[in-house]
Amino acid sequence: MIFITGASGLVGCALIMELYQQGVRKIRVLINRNNNVQTLLEEYPMPDLEVDYVFANLVDKESLIRVMSGVTEVYHLAALISIIPGIYPKLYETNVVGVENLISAASIVGVKKIVHLSSVEAIGYKKGEVVLNESAGFRPDSAFIEYGKTKAIGAIKALELARQQNISLVILAPAGIIGPYDYAPSRLGQFIWDSSRRKLPAYIDGSFDFVDSRDVASLAYQAMKRAPAYEVYICSGTHATLEHIINIVTHQSHTKKPPKIARPLARILAFFFEVIYKLGGPQPLLTSGSLRITHAHITYDSSKAKQELRWNIRPLDQTILETLSWFQEQASKNEIKKHD
Repeated sequence: MIFITGASGLVGCALIMELYQQGVRKIRVLINRNNNVQTLLEEYPMPDLEVDYVFANLVDKESLIRVMSGVTEVYHLAALISIIPGIYPKLYETNVVGVENLISAASIVGVKKIVHLSSVEAIGYKKGEVVLNESAGFRPDSAFIEYGKTKAIGAIKALELARQQNISLVILAPAGIIGPYDYAPSRLGQFIWDSSRRKLPAYIDGSFDFVDSRDVASLAYQAMKRAPAYEVYICSGTHATLEHIINIVTHQSHTKKPPKIARPLARILAFFFEVIYKLGGPQPLLTSGSLRITHAHITYDSSKAKQELRWNIRPLDQTILETLSWFQEQASKNEIKKHD
């Protein structure tokens, strides 16, 4: 039995599509109150796919043991993702304690292999480095934001615990993920959708590595089937500026491009956004941590995944256009539902 945590998320939905295309016809999915898996299956019917929906809490090991009975393969995609400072305990609970509990539960029920989704934010970084690969390792102390720190700690503990429990574990570290089936939506998905509707007031001067969610799902499947135990694979597609994404989106949607904020002003705005949030205001659109990420201009090398697992990636521009098209289709469907 295949078990997926975080199945309702962007990569989770893409993974379900990938598994189905690979011939899988029975899965068990851990869901929360937002069952996007059911929405996915309604929009993209897979009539012979048997889905077992289960509820459990990652911080409650006993609940995981109950829902993982009979499971042999686990795709652990669930995580708490945030650029907001000051929520380290919450991040740690999900991204570290949750991983430890999952592996402990897996050892009890007899799981054979786990593919764990980490992040390039967990990869070690030294000032001045512009290209990073798996040899940099996981370094909590070099993370730009609290999320990255907890993902690094979680990855380190996952490898240690998996070895102790003699469970085959493979870790994937994806870059910024973009793609269709983004029902939540993700922060990057919202960025693309807002850019197409003139809902984005401005954007910052920065860049990052991006990867298609469907390509991450494809690599996860290959890692489960072919990757040796305790290996780590960076999964990154293309390095691009935020302006490049906006140019494609606004051109395709025939909308006006928002203004670009200069770095000095961006730093000031990030400071005030964080202060307002700490005083009980809304979640910040921009933080000092997110600025550090996009201004570091780091490229992540995925050569290992391409060579060892024969991983292929889509062109970034194709991903952006197909993601935008998916959001437009969703908006059209919702508009039709309103008039039914």
